[in-house]
Amino acid sequence: MNESSQRTKQLASLAFIILIGVVFALQFGPGSRGCDGRLQTEQEAATVAVVNRREITTRDFARAYANQAAQYQGQGLTNDILKQLGVPKSVLDSLVNNELIAQDAEANGITASDEELRELLFSVPMFQRDGVFNAEVYQQNVRGFMGKSATDFETELRRSLAAQKQQELILSGAIVSEDEVRARYQREGNTANLSYVRFLPAMFADQVAEPTAAQLAAFEATQARQILIALPEGASDADRTAAKERASALRTEITGGKDFAAAAREASDDQGTREQGGELGWVERGAFTQELSDAVFGLEVGGVTEPILTQYGFHLVKVEGKRPASTRALAEVSSEIARSLYKKEEAQKLARAAADKALADAKAGRALTELFPAPEAGATPSFGVEADPEARSTGVFTASATSVPGLMGDQTELLAATFKTGGPALLDQVFEIGDALVVAQVTERAQPSDEAFAQQQDALREEAREAKKIELRDTYVEQLRQRANITINQQSVDAAIGG
Repeated sequence: MNESSQRTKQLASLAFIILIGVVFALQFGPGSRGCDGRLQTEQEAATVAVVNRREITTRDFARAYANQAAQYQGQGLTNDILKQLGVPKSVLDSLVNNELIAQDAEANGITASDEELRELLFSVPMFQRDGVFNAEVYQQNVRGFMGKSATDFETELRRSLAAQKQQELILSGAIVSEDEVRARYQREGNTANLSYVRFLPAMFADQVAEPTAAQLAAFEATQARQILIALPEGASDADRTAAKERASALRTEITGGKDFAAAAREASDDQGTREQGGELGWVERGAFTQELSDAVFGLEVGGVTEPILTQYGFHLVKVEGKRPASTRALAEVSSEIARSLYKKEEAQKLARAAADKALADAKAGRALTELFPAPEAGATPSFGVEADPEARSTGVFTASATSVPGLMGDQTELLAATFKTGGPALLDQVFEIGDALVVAQVTERAQPSDEAFAQQQDALREEAREAKKIELRDTYVEQLRQRANITINQQSVDAAIGG
């Protein structure tokens, strides 16, 4: 057997053994009903999807979803959270994709031989007695665990092996050139590590004196609506890119004539304003972050901002009216709201002053870790928002990164400044990133070299090849999906996952 066939057998064998384990857990694990606990006949017959006239049963989907959900149980994620994360859709998409590959293998005349099937079955410990394949044990386990005849089971397994062969054939085209490997090294060998300190307005709120009536009156106001495309804390680069693209697409629809309020009701993640079409009412300048405030108050009535990133996600804001402070009496605004907005604006000024001073002190030769030492281990959770300015480390990241680890907001300037340095250095400006003002110091800097490339090129070549395999498979599957007739039964999906 050649290397490709051996790898195919190993992969299929592994997948099969995992499947057997999942079925065993479903049938005999906590909450199960044993061999008699199979789905009712009408449920067994139900389908979650039909792919080119071939059905994916509710039973098979339920098994696959249980396997995926089990991997999250240790993290304390509930079924409702898994639904919000899109795990059921991901599992169903995987089943549909596998079915499409199996069908393509059949269309191309790719099959699994009797010998390949026999080798796989003989290698499964569950089908053995005293370390040797036993036909009686095999028949019992297939009927008991799978609820199928041996013939049906072998037919499905043979299709899986053929699909694996088809996929291996596609992935065999994942060839990378020396130039591609070197380009990957140029990206991944160009790295930096930062020490940074954030200065947030909230850190300085208790230092702001109570405002006078005249100070409260000195706010411009705008009447606005907003759409929020939310991002969770710690969102990945891919999540941020997808959220921004979604916000940009909504803005294109709105500027093309779609009613902003209708778009907000359909798409906004701000539950407090969604049902009101994103209505914010009259809003003071200090109610927004600096970047969002500048964008909103720079618009004419009827204008819509570009997507603006804050700690909550990407915002689209439409200006529906404007009025200067001089035309409006203080009594029109709740004193508590006005006081809060005033104090926030003043806190932003204090944060700016503190950041400027920190930068000046660092220029005088003091390290950020000395100026703003982090609290002792265990004093605050590492994932929490610091109560006072403290030095934090990003860890090593590459020049291809679109964001700095630990920071949320537009980091274009910070990244550009970081990779302009040739070694450890203080970055000579205060960066506005989301709500924060950031002072940063490059503590480690590595740049590509021929010597380092020679040491890493074998590993880099394999990494590049694996990345190309993923790209090839995604493209291949997408082409299959575009040509396919796929029908999803969402009611069966919901029933299988419990709602």
